[in-house]
Amino acid sequence: MNNCGVKGAGCGHQCVTPNATPTCAGGLCLVQQCNTGFKDCDMAPANGCEVNIQNDPNNCGGCNVKCSIANGTAACVNGMCAVGTCANGFADCDGQVNNGCETPVGTDTSNCGTCGHVCALANASQTCTGGICTIGSCNPGFANCDNQQSNGCEASTTNDPLNCGSCNHQCFVAQGTAGCAMGACTVASCNPGYADCNGVPNDGCEDHVATDPNNCGTCGNACATSCSGNVAATTCATGACTITACNAGHFNLDGACSNGCECASSGTSSTCGNPTSLGGLQVGQGTSYVGNLVPAAQEAYLSVTFNGNTNPLYHPHITLTQGAAEFLFDVEVNCSGTLIGCAVEGGASNGRSEWEEVYTGGDSTNVANFQAIPPVGTAGQVIIHVYRKPGLQVTCNNFALTIGN
Repeated sequence: MNNCGVKGAGCGHQCVTPNATPTCAGGLCLVQQCNTGFKDCDMAPANGCEVNIQNDPNNCGGCNVKCSIANGTAACVNGMCAVGTCANGFADCDGQVNNGCETPVGTDTSNCGTCGHVCALANASQTCTGGICTIGSCNPGFANCDNQQSNGCEASTTNDPLNCGSCNHQCFVAQGTAGCAMGACTVASCNPGYADCNGVPNDGCEDHVATDPNNCGTCGNACATSCSGNVAATTCATGACTITACNAGHFNLDGACSNGCECASSGTSSTCGNPTSLGGLQVGQGTSYVGNLVPAAQEAYLSVTFNGNTNPLYHPHITLTQGAAEFLFDVEVNCSGTLIGCAVEGGASNGRSEWEEVYTGGDSTNVANFQAIPPVGTAGQVIIHVYRKPGLQVTCNNFALTIGN
């Protein structure tokens, strides 16, 4: 192989075959054996084993074994056909050589832009355009109001007060907070002291329930009907009904609206100089009187005449038969407050629930009290002064007096 030629012409002629082991036959240099990974595909000994069948896609693994890849350029790796590069908009997502770059990543919503990138846009059907996930259409009740593709149809037009029914349709509520339901503006809540009494969202929380006597505190609460019972006038303040005037002879002692003007005055005179007259009583006669002390600070003055004060049976007697826990009375001679003593019980009559006198003739102790009923020997008039015990709350309770002679 170092002297390969015919009839001495080859002296010094060395056989060289690239990528192969040479041999000399018939004076010609030939390829005896190709190196591993190479082939003599053109059968020209001069260039030896010219083909690298490990990486030549036209002779991959053997001569004339040509690799072909769908939607891309083939490669040969270790004598096996492989995907070299994919055409723009395609990718080999399944790793199979036989179908090449099978995936259109420019339009495939499961492999959009790259293998494995699944389009999942909120509240929308999606498409893949140019390898970018885009909105196909919004689901009912949703819209793409910010014009961003990445967050899908982000606005709920059924309940978003900023996009109610359509994009950028913002709901407003006077004196309150707006809401949106089924694509229509609603009143979500009202500011303190206001309410939506007519149910019309357009005018918001139109009623000032803090001061409206027809909707006081809440819709439909009319003070004229809430404050019932001998009520002449009402008002609404800070959302509460109050009584401002009662019918004549009636009073709202407890300040409550619910029971109206709950107390009625008995009409008893509160002036000593003009007392309510109970008339005159003969010996053996009696009478009674029922009244109350309404309104506050009221006192009662009653006058009664005891006839027959020279009769040995003369025995004036006054008893508080109802209201003794709440009321007291005095028996007075005149409006100067001169008290008539209590002959049977002893002492003055001030602050008692029972008073009586007994004619005893020569008994000077009792005669002194007895004679205090003026004038001596004639019909005697006394004034009964009824008043409430100090420190007690004013009530509608009645007192009852039983008066006998």
